[in-house]
Amino acid sequence: MKKFLSFFILLGIFFSFVSCQTEQKNNLLNKIKKRGYLSVTLEPGNLPFKKNTQYQDFVGFDVELINEFAKKLGVPVKFVETTWNEIFFSLLVNNIEEETPVDLIICNMTITEERKELVDFSEPYFLTGQTFLISKENPKNIKSWQDLNQTGLIIAAKMGAMAESISRKMFPKATLILSRNEAEAANEVVQGHAHATVFDQPFIAVFAKKNSNKVRAFIDPFTNESLGIAVRKENPDLLQEVNLFLIEFKESQKYKDLYKKYFVDMPWLDSVEE
Repeated sequence: MKKFLSFFILLGIFFSFVSCQTEQKNNLLNKIKKRGYLSVTLEPGNLPFKKNTQYQDFVGFDVELINEFAKKLGVPVKFVETTWNEIFFSLLVNNIEEETPVDLIICNMTITEERKELVDFSEPYFLTGQTFLISKENPKNIKSWQDLNQTGLIIAAKMGAMAESISRKMFPKATLILSRNEAEAANEVVQGHAHATVFDQPFIAVFAKKNSNKVRAFIDPFTNESLGIAVRKENPDLLQEVNLFLIEFKESQKYKDLYKKYFVDMPWLDSVEE
């Protein structure tokens, strides 16, 4: 009886060992370290979160933040450029077994219930909200965000972004025209094709600073939004590691320095592409 009991105990230990080995093998963090880099997908162009410089390097708050996370893992970052319309596809299809894998998304992405059906989000790494800018001429006499909801007013917004859904919901009387990205939407105002554009506060502030002779920004947000890092639902190990990093990093001086660099002093502004 004791022999049978010992046998089953050993058998249980064996299967526990095999299970642990399989779990370790399938652990994404281990695969990232073995691969030698963290693969991150993003859409370049959203100032000041990420943008190509004149030297074709990525710069931005998101870029530096995720580089700090990769340092904690002991690996560099490899950025995989995509478009906003394909960003979830890039993560969900290019999995860890692909020749060009994608591990996570960092792209100034607002955490929403709809998006949570596709991916898991980290703790918020930045709090923001929708704001807007108008032309200096201001033919519609816009004085606040409430004035955007009027017949005959044209709002330009980035297709698929929170700006589009918020504009449809809050300003149903206005005419909405959609652009491929936020810069194109803002330039619709500069070129006189739209009366206003709506987008996240940081982009509106930066665009208005670069084009202060042409547009006027209303930078007090009229919504509240949290930005998060997106990972696949089957990678809880990576999500946990990201969250542990963010909890610590947001309290650090480095986070404060990055905020000051990208949202206050903006020394990088002249080096990025229009």
